[in-house]
Amino acid sequence: MSRWRAQPRYVAADELFVLLSDDTNAVGVTATAERAAQDPADMDRLREIFDRRPKRAGQPVR
Repeated sequence: MSRWRAQPRYVAADELFVLLSDDTNAVGVTATAERAAQDPADMDRLREIFDRRPKRAGQPVR
């Protein structure tokens, strides 16, 4: 079972990651601001995880 089933897509902006649900009847959203990371390297690691697991939705937002 995939751990990304509830929110398999994401959008990346310069200072924000947004995980999105795939449900056509409801929208599930989780936002993570880069400023929440204690170390900038934490966001790089999170970006690497997102690039491997959920599918990127659209182009990066700037």
